Amino acid sequence: MSGHAKRWRVLAACAAALACASSPPPAPTALPAAPDVARPTSEASGPPAELLLEAEAEDAALLGRLLGRSVVAGRAPLAEAFAAGLADTSGRVAVALVLDVSGLRVLPREQVVAAVGVRDFASTKQWLAEAARRTGGELTALSGGQVLLARSDGQRCILAPPPASGVSRLACGAEPSFSKAAGYLLSRPSMLTTPELRLWAHVPVEALDARFGALLDRARPLLPVLLKTELDRRGGVVARLLTPLASTLSDEGLALLHDVRSITLRLAKRADDWEPKLSVTLRSHGGFVAQLSRDVATASGTPASFFALPADAELATFSARVPDARARELQAGLEQWLRAVLGAPFRKSAELMAKVAGPDAPMSYAHGDTLGRDANDKLLGGERLRDLMHSVWGWHVLVYDEPAESYLPELIDGMRAYNDGELRRLVYRELPRLCDGLPPITMGPPIPGLANGHERFAMRMSGKLFDDCWSRGDRTPAARAAAGAELVVLLMPDGQRAWIGVSADQKSLLARMQKAPGTLAEDASLAELRDPRAVSGGFVTSRGVASLLRNVTQEDVWRLRRQRFDALPGRGRERVPWKLTVDPDGSLELWARVSERALADVGPTGLW
Repeated sequence: MSGHAKRWRVLAACAAALACASSPPPAPTALPAAPDVARPTSEASGPPAELLLEAEAEDAALLGRLLGRSVVAGRAPLAEAFAAGLADTSGRVAVALVLDVSGLRVLPREQVVAAVGVRDFASTKQWLAEAARRTGGELTALSGGQVLLARSDGQRCILAPPPASGVSRLACGAEPSFSKAAGYLLSRPSMLTTPELRLWAHVPVEALDARFGALLDRARPLLPVLLKTELDRRGGVVARLLTPLASTLSDEGLALLHDVRSITLRLAKRADDWEPKLSVTLRSHGGFVAQLSRDVATASGTPASFFALPADAELATFSARVPDARARELQAGLEQWLRAVLGAPFRKSAELMAKVAGPDAPMSYAHGDTLGRDANDKLLGGERLRDLMHSVWGWHVLVYDEPAESYLPELIDGMRAYNDGELRRLVYRELPRLCDGLPPITMGPPIPGLANGHERFAMRMSGKLFDDCWSRGDRTPAARAAAGAELVVLLMPDGQRAWIGVSADQKSLLARMQKAPGTLAEDASLAELRDPRAVSGGFVTSRGVASLLRNVTQEDVWRLRRQRFDALPGRGRERVPWKLTVDPDGSLELWARVSERALADVGPTGLW
């Protein structure tokens, strides 16, 4: 079963159990009755109440990626129709993903009903007749010239003649969902209304709430239990991070079910770029997420500091201001979650991390590569470890739209938390591969030539630290001792902004913070990010994702090495811009642009 299907099952399990308990099972029949689609295709037929998702694409493969399963592969009738060359040359396929809660089913199941245009009504009708004879099924003529195929394996197909303008359509699926959705798929107009639009998908959340909301509210106490059970089954990092949030996620998930009107995905193709756009419309603001989205709609848009970030960034993001009351709520929730994830011995670390990460001001962030090459595998001894350190660290620049003196106390608190031992113990627990004996962090002295108000923090690592770390393993000794290294954190004032930089190369970090390599303002491909409605956004690259993973994991493994990207069409440098915008009522829209070269880079890396 696909991951998509499992997520739907977890969400709807309680609704199914309660629905089954309140309705008797249907009487068994040898062959299900013909569906209620015996009407002209021009007559409107509404969507079924159990519709989870409807989608349409010009390419069946796009739908397959969306659903996590192919609708034109295997022994299903529609797949056989495609194999027989009956599908219309446009290749457009429409699907309805319907939740089956019939009978005594303990857990619901998702059933796909799909429809496609066919080249010729007569030849498709003949193919259905042959399929009926071959499978032991039954072919029935319906009103309006429609033809129904009922196969012995429970699969059904209905063929509708062409309307005044258009093509004949064939809809197939399994009972009981087929009877509920086939007429709707045959009668509704195409949603691919422009040549650029290649995929359209829609989740009718309000209708799902009307059908299952009350049942899920009654089952609210069971939802965290179901979620924790699923997370325990999966295990790993995701389970560790999400299990403490099971109750919160369950409550907020139900709130979103009641607050959201619909979710719509549109995928357009313009020249060599793909542009996905996900829209979430709201109808109320009862839950925290809906309230937050409405409140941040007053944000001032993309911070100007984003376009002042270094031009050679491989990854960059921004976030707009969150109202103070909401920011405090987010910070408190983040601290509570971090305490649960990190454990009781690291309460101070959780408090500090939540305070630093709290969205208390507009913020822009960029990350990139300092070394510009892979670590030298030919080096031996501590010098090789020193080279690895420079390879995995890269550089980080953050810009806050508040004065620098606002952030100095937080940096000093972080230094003390590390030097006092708690934060250092946490670092070693999470990254046991680090060398033993990392030195304390020191503050100062100031850097000659810089304006007053800047601060410098540093961790000075001696060459002996690297040599001792190398000697603890069963490794070939080096001929000479390693040089030392420094990891620096710089705080620089810039009017009413604060610049914070982190790197193992102070010289290049200073140059970037002083805009020596140029800025993102020079990149015309980021023009769409200048949006007064944007509350978050930025861009990613394949190389940037790999660089950030090297830094977070402190590993320089093969899948993250730069030489892999050097051989790719876009060398892993193709930027994928994205932004999240909010309307005054809190409705959200997530947009991105992905070039063909960026897609060509993604596949071989396996990072995304």
